[in-house]
Amino acid sequence: MSNKNDVCLFLGAGASRAFGFPTTVEFIEIVNNFELGTTNQRQIYEAAKRYFLNRDIIELDIEKILLALDKYEKWITYSFDEVGLHSDLILNNYDCIINKLTSSNKMKLEERLVDDRRSIQGLKKIIYTIIYDTYWKDPDESEEDYREAYKKFLLLFSKPLDIFTTNYDLCIENTFWNDDTLDGQLNVGFEPKQSGYIFNNQMFHKDGNKFHLHKLHGSLNWKRNPKNKGKIYLVNIPDLTDLEYHPMLFPGGKNFNEFPFNELYNNLKETLKEVEYCIVIGFSFRDEGINDIFKQALNTNKNLKLLIWNKDKDVKHGLPKGKFDTFFKPFGREYIDEFFNSYSLVQTIS
Repeated sequence: MSNKNDVCLFLGAGASRAFGFPTTVEFIEIVNNFELGTTNQRQIYEAAKRYFLNRDIIELDIEKILLALDKYEKWITYSFDEVGLHSDLILNNYDCIINKLTSSNKMKLEERLVDDRRSIQGLKKIIYTIIYDTYWKDPDESEEDYREAYKKFLLLFSKPLDIFTTNYDLCIENTFWNDDTLDGQLNVGFEPKQSGYIFNNQMFHKDGNKFHLHKLHGSLNWKRNPKNKGKIYLVNIPDLTDLEYHPMLFPGGKNFNEFPFNELYNNLKETLKEVEYCIVIGFSFRDEGINDIFKQALNTNKNLKLLIWNKDKDVKHGLPKGKFDTFFKPFGREYIDEFFNSYSLVQTIS
C-alpha cells in the first residue's frame, strides 16, 4: 500500500461510541435483556457467562461469550461422526464415566449433545441478528455534531489516507455520504460492475486520490454471492437473510485467513511497514490478532509511532494505562495519548 501522508488511521469500537453504538462490553447488556430463544439456549448462554465470571474476569464482553459457545460447538462437532458418539474422542477420554452408563443413558447423552449443538447454532444466529439490529441504523440528527467533528478531522489530512477499522457499522460511510464536501471521496474497495458493486482489493491501489476505508472485520452492508462465495457485493438496505453469506468476522471464532479478510489484514500489515504515524482511536488492544500485527510492525518499522486516543482507558470500558505501557515496553517506546480532534498535532504530522 502506498500512503503519501506517512499517516494512517485505525478505528476501534470506541470511535463509534459517540454515535450511540455500544462497545463489545456494553453490547452484552443488550443481549442480556433480549429473549434468547429456547430454555436450553438461555441455559447455555448463562453457563457461558458463569464460566468467565467464575474465573474473576473483570470485564465480560460478547466476544468472550461467543468464543466459549464456538469452542463448545466445535468440541461437540469433533466428538461426533455420522452415526453418533466418536469412540476415540469421547469414550476413551471419558470411559471412567461412560462405561458406567447404561445404553439408555448413553443415548440420552448423545441426544443432549445434539440438542446443545443445535441450540448453540440457533443462539449464535440470534446474537448475530441483534448485532445487525443494533449497529445498522439510519443517521440520527443527534449525531450531526459527531459527523461534523469527523469531517473536520478527516479534511486535515492530504489524500490518499488509509483508514482501518474493526467496526461493522456505517458511521464513516454516513459521514461521507451525508456531506457535500466529502461525498464521492470515499473508496471502500468495491468495483462497479453491471451486477452491482463487487469487492476488489485492487481498487485501493487504482484510486489514489481518495480516503480508503478498509473494514477488517467486514461490514453490515456486505454480502456474499451464494453461487460464488468469492464475490462480495454491497447491499443498500438491512438484509438479515442467510446470515452464513454475510462476510463479517463476528466476535469469537474469527478466521482471518478467509477472503476478503486475509487481503484486508495484509493491507494493514503493508501500510504499517510504510507509515511513520498510525493514529489509533477507540481501540482497546484486546484483539490478539490485531495486536500481533501492531507488534510486528513496531519491530520492523523503527520509525513507526502510534498515537493512541482511548477516552475510556482509565475507566470501566477501556484498558488501564499500565496495560498500554506493558504492550509497548518491549519496543522501547511509549504510546502518545492525544484526543482525536487535536488539530494542531494532526496538522504537524500530515
